[in-house]
Amino acid sequence: MKNKKYIMILFSILCIICFFGCEDFYEPNSILDSSSIYGTFNLQISEPKSSRTIIPVVQEEYLLYRLVFSTGGQEDIIYERMINTITNTITLPAATWNLTVTAFIDSEKSKPIAQAIMNGIIINAGNNTSRNLELEPIIETGSTGTFVWNISFPSSVTVASVTITPDNLLTGTARQKLFFKGGTPLVSPNNYSTPLNLRTGYYHVEFSLSNGEYETGRIEYLHVYKNLQSEFTYTFTQEHFISSSVTNGNNSGAGSLRFAIENAPNNSEIFIKDTVGTILLTGRIEITKNLIIQGNGVTITRAPSWTTINDDSQFILIDSNISVEINRVHFRNGRANNYGSAISNYRGNLILNSCIFSGNISYPVYSNSGGTIYNGRYSNADAILSIKACTFYDNRNDNTDGGGGAVCNNSSRATLNIQGNLFVAANYNATYTERYYYPIIYNHQGTVNSLGFNAVGCIDPTYNLVITIGTTNSAFSGWNSGVGDITMAGIPVSPSTFQPNSGSAVLGIITTIPDKYPMIDFYGRPINNNAAAGAVQSF
Repeated sequence: MKNKKYIMILFSILCIICFFGCEDFYEPNSILDSSSIYGTFNLQISEPKSSRTIIPVVQEEYLLYRLVFSTGGQEDIIYERMINTITNTITLPAATWNLTVTAFIDSEKSKPIAQAIMNGIIINAGNNTSRNLELEPIIETGSTGTFVWNISFPSSVTVASVTITPDNLLTGTARQKLFFKGGTPLVSPNNYSTPLNLRTGYYHVEFSLSNGEYETGRIEYLHVYKNLQSEFTYTFTQEHFISSSVTNGNNSGAGSLRFAIENAPNNSEIFIKDTVGTILLTGRIEITKNLIIQGNGVTITRAPSWTTINDDSQFILIDSNISVEINRVHFRNGRANNYGSAISNYRGNLILNSCIFSGNISYPVYSNSGGTIYNGRYSNADAILSIKACTFYDNRNDNTDGGGGAVCNNSSRATLNIQGNLFVAANYNATYTERYYYPIIYNHQGTVNSLGFNAVGCIDPTYNLVITIGTTNSAFSGWNSGVGDITMAGIPVSPSTFQPNSGSAVLGIITTIPDKYPMIDFYGRPINNNAAAGAVQSF
C-alpha cells in the first residue's frame, strides 16, 4: 500500500513538472521549440494578378484570417491572424502540409469573404519555408456589389472611357464600355452619387484617354463582393500622355520604348502607337516598376549595330519583385548566351498575352540556362510567368544537350502557367544523336501548369517529328497535358503572318473562352468562342 502511495505521489510530481515546463498547451505556435522536429513557416498574402487591384475598403482591414494546416495522420493545426500579424512566423512539425486560408470580415467568423488553398508545403526540420498566396473572392451566385470611381484628367483630353469586362463571362455582369468624354453612353467621371451595380466576381477595368496626339491609360483588376463597395480614385496628368506613349522605333530618346519604361510612373500603362511598326534595340531594357505594355502589334528586334551576344543581350530583363504585363508584342531574332534570348524573368510576376516569339536563339553553357524566356534564377524569390494566347515559332536552344526552345524554368520557386498557346518547335542540333531534349519547355526546377488548349507542332528539316505532350523523357514537350492540349505533325501556321493554315488542327480548339483569357489577338481582332490556339486568329 505504501509503495502504491509513493507511486501516486511521484506520478503527480511528474505531471506538475510537465505542466509548468511547457510554454502553453493551447497555443499551436508553442508546440515545441526543437529544431530537430520542427521548422518554421511565413505567409505573405499577395494581391491578385498585379499591384493594380481595386478592392472593397473592408478587405484592406480584414478582421481575421484563419489558417488551417492539414496533413495525413495528424490533427489539423489552426492559427488565427490579423492583417498586421499575417506574416508572423509559424512553427510546424516537419511534414508536407496543405494550407487553407479563409478571410473574414467579422470577429464571429460568420462572414467569409475570400479563400485560397495551397497544397504540398514542405516543412523541413530546423529550416524556414516562405510562400505567397493569392486569395480568391467567395462568390455567391446572384449577389451584387457596387463600384465607384473619381477620375480626373486634363481639359485637353478629347476621348476618355472605362471598359469593364468580367473574368467569368457566365457569372459576371456583361462587358460594358462607358465614356467620361467623347462618346456614348456618357457617365460622370465621379459616380459616387450613382454607384455602378455589378455581380460579384473579378473584373478587368481599362481606363483609356486620348488628347488627339498621345494616348494613355491604366488597367486595374476589380473585386466585387456581396453588398460591399469597391472604390477607385486616380488623376491623369499631362505627363502621363508624354511619358507613357511610344511614338517611334528608336532605341532611346523621347518617344522610344526605353524612354517610356524609364519615365512612366509606377503602376501605369504604356501604349505603343500602331504606326511604330518595329523597334530596333541596341541593348537590353530593364523593367523595375509595375507596368502594363500595350504593344498594338509592334515587333521588337535587334538593330544591325547590336552584334554583341552574351548573358545580358536579351531584349527584356525583370530582376525585381514587380508585376509586368506585356500584350501584343512580337519578339523576333533575339540572341543571348544564358538566361533567355528574348526575356529574362528572374523574380517578377510576368504576364504575356497574344505575343509572338520567333527566330530567337540562346547559346547557353549549361542546358538549364537557355530558353527564349528564362524564368526564375534565385532560390529565395518567386518567379511567376503566365503565357496565354501566344505563338512560339522556330526558337532554339543551341546547347548540344540544351532544352527549352520556348521556356527554361530554373528555380525551385519558379511557376509557369500556359494556356491557349501554339508551340512550333525547332530545337534540334544536327550533331546531337538524341536530336531533342525537352524541345519546348525545360523545367529544370519549379512548377509547370497547363491550363489547357495548348497546341504543339514541329519544324524539322529531316524528320518532321511529332512531339508528344508530357514529361516522360527528354523528347517530350516538357509539361503534362492539360484539357484540350493537342499535338500535330507539320507546320500549322504561316511563317510570315502566323495565321493558322486552312484546315489546321489549331483552329477551333478553344470551344469556350476560359476565364481571364485575352480578348484580342496580336493583330487586334477579337478572340471569341471556337478560337484557335496561339496569338493569331483566322483573318
